[in-house]
Amino acid sequence: MLTTDPPAPHLELSPTGQHPPDDAIRDRLRAAAVAYREANWPIVPTHAPYHSELLCTRTPNSPETAFEWWSQQQYGIACPIGRFVDLVQVPADIGLRMLPKLADPGLPVLQHRTVASRLMWWFLVQPGAPRIRDLPPGCPVTLINRERWISLPPTPPTIESVHWVTHTPHSELGTQLTDVPSPEVLSLRRLPHSLNVQWAAFHALTAARRRDSRDKTARADGNADLAYAPSGPGPPLLDAAPAHHRNRNRS
Repeated sequence: MLTTDPPAPHLELSPTGQHPPDDAIRDRLRAAAVAYREANWPIVPTHAPYHSELLCTRTPNSPETAFEWWSQQQYGIACPIGRFVDLVQVPADIGLRMLPKLADPGLPVLQHRTVASRLMWWFLVQPGAPRIRDLPPGCPVTLINRERWISLPPTPPTIESVHWVTHTPHSELGTQLTDVPSPEVLSLRRLPHSLNVQWAAFHALTAARRRDSRDKTARADGNADLAYAPSGPGPPLLDAAPAHHRNRNRS
């Protein structure tokens, strides 16, 4: 039985009328949409760059269909969360502390600038794992595994923005932001397990809090040299949860 792709979704104009076309933005969005679909990402179009809302919940059936849809309008690009991938969300400073142990240039990480201009990192992980119990309620490490969606680069920013984080271990380039994912990230060849990333976040958060506590104590004692002395890398981050924790999370 032959099937046909649905027609391209229709983008309603803003109350101010027709938005002037921007061929450069449209070309970038179209190329990215095609690349995501070629890698089997279940992308969906959004109203961005004018509205950060889903236009529809349909995924183009093929890269050719994505080319057709994104040729007509400057649609933003979104990806559903909860089935294709889960997210481990951490503050950017905690994410930086996690990278040395996770040391993988193909690690899929997005930087999200929130409405309040707070920088958060989204680690894309394999779906289906639970939240580890050692993460205390209210801590800034969050597992996002329920039905929702996120914008993908190069969707133009509205009041928020999203970029890919690239990291080159043992390089002076360090961490950089880009709108173009690497082939490793695009193919998700090394999508990490959620428990591994959650445990790395837990240990990075613990190390950061230990250092903050040590610095406050040193300042209170009037020892400025100790307060600002390098504290070292802190405890090693785990690449996987210990066996007794894995068993406990299954219960």
